[in-house]
Amino acid sequence: MTSRYTLTRFSRNLWLSAGLVVFLGIAFAIYVRSEMQVEHAYELRHRSFLLADELRQSSHDLTRVVRTYVITGNPVYKQHYQDILDIRNGTKPRPEEYWRIYWDLALPGAAAPRRESRQRVALPELMHQAGFADDELQKLAEAKANSDALTRTEFEAMQLVASAGPEVEANRAKAIRMLFDARYHEAKAAIMKPIDEFHVLVDQRTHTAVRRAATHALALRFVFAAIGLGLIFMLRRTYATMRDTLGGGVDEVYAHITRIGRGDFSVPILVKAGRENSVLGRLSATQVQLDANAHERNRAEAELEQTHRQLLDTSRQAGMAEVATGVLHNVGNVLNSVNVSATLLSEQAKKSKVSDLAEVVALMEEQATDLGEFITHDPRGKQLPGFLAQLSRHLAVEQTTFLKEIYQLRKNVEHIKDIVAMQQSYAKVSGVTETLNISDLVEDALRMNAAALTRHEVEVVREFAEIAPITLDKHKVLQVLVNLIRNAKYACDESGRVDKRLTVRVANGDGQVRIAIIDSGVGIPPENLIRIFNHGFTTRKTGHGFGLHSGALAAKELGGALHVHSEGTGCGATFTLELPCGIHRV
Repeated sequence: MTSRYTLTRFSRNLWLSAGLVVFLGIAFAIYVRSEMQVEHAYELRHRSFLLADELRQSSHDLTRVVRTYVITGNPVYKQHYQDILDIRNGTKPRPEEYWRIYWDLALPGAAAPRRESRQRVALPELMHQAGFADDELQKLAEAKANSDALTRTEFEAMQLVASAGPEVEANRAKAIRMLFDARYHEAKAAIMKPIDEFHVLVDQRTHTAVRRAATHALALRFVFAAIGLGLIFMLRRTYATMRDTLGGGVDEVYAHITRIGRGDFSVPILVKAGRENSVLGRLSATQVQLDANAHERNRAEAELEQTHRQLLDTSRQAGMAEVATGVLHNVGNVLNSVNVSATLLSEQAKKSKVSDLAEVVALMEEQATDLGEFITHDPRGKQLPGFLAQLSRHLAVEQTTFLKEIYQLRKNVEHIKDIVAMQQSYAKVSGVTETLNISDLVEDALRMNAAALTRHEVEVVREFAEIAPITLDKHKVLQVLVNLIRNAKYACDESGRVDKRLTVRVANGDGQVRIAIIDSGVGIPPENLIRIFNHGFTTRKTGHGFGLHSGALAAKELGGALHVHSEGTGCGATFTLELPCGIHRV
């Protein structure tokens, strides 16, 4: 059994099940409609009998009230008689639920049993609306016509009762006979016979309709049950096919997928024989491959971590090399001053009049036996006091010059000591945090590049805001700043502009300290901005493409970031180092 065949069979079973669900829904809708038709047939049958019974009941009510009026002479019953006719003819509103008992409850002097409705419809019209057959309507029309004919006799009887004069009692007796004689009963039978025949016709028609609707509903029940059984069968087949396709239960497959999704490949997936191409089988193979990939990824991550550490070491060494280069430039500049001072002292020593003093001492030693006579009478002795005075003044000038140059030499030596001490303080192992003033750290970075900035005639502008001391790894920050200032110096020098300017701005806000190195150099093209921090990318012929990349890494390790902005070639560039104001330990 191949996976393709199993999947196709599963799809076919699934579509068949879906089709059966649709057919089941359609069958159910048709079945419900058929049940409604059965109910409608019963309702129509009931309504037909109610309308037929209303005609019969109205005839009986007319007979009862007219007889009561003739016997009692109470005009209330005469009015009831007229109301019954008006309601049946549609000229008076029908009472609510008129099919119930009504006129038997309408007693003289009492309120109407139920209030009137707004419906004014003649009884024949209601029968027509009920959908009676023509032969049925014909029977009802015959019954109504006979009833209307009988009303003429009843009106005649009521007129006799209403007449005045000495023959009142005779007229009442005659009216009573008219309503109780054989002719009256024959007329009543003529009314009831069509109604009875109507009942037979309606019973036959409605019974047939009810039976037909019930038979149709029963057939649909069987169809509905058959489709339901077919759907159950197809669902079982679909479920079995799905298990073959999945290679196991849905919960089992879901559990394995969830576990693999969490990265747990330790639990092997057991696949039954013959289900190697199922979802579970494929999942097992995928897990094996993912496990191998995970081991390979772990190995690659370990190598990457080692490479990263090497990169950081190289970055530190490169940073220290740049720091050392700056120190050598500064020391070399001071050594030039030391050399000038030493040369001047040497020249002054060669030209010194100290040798003349030795000649005077030798002459005085020759005349030591009679030095007074020699100074008083000897021409050479007479010049000796003036010569000594002149020599004394000259030696005093030499002494002042020597002291001045020695002071300058001592000052330069102290400057060299300070530079070396500063380089030694930054040459300590990185990772040690200190609380310091960020402006002082920026000044140190500027001093390390002072000689190069002066040599290339780059003007330095300082814009330092008052910022509280922060705690950070000063070696890494200095490494980044020295590199940024050095790059800015190169950018200014390569621009060929006369007004070379480097602006160093220190500010804070939003919990960050921002150190911006802004140069008026060659600028950065837009296409280079997105890769300026990539390892190995550089625009200088002598660059190695490592400084900015290592600077970005160092900024990230410090909990900050290194950003760049430039409007394009010839517009200068701004590199901003963001550092957290709080303590950040690496």
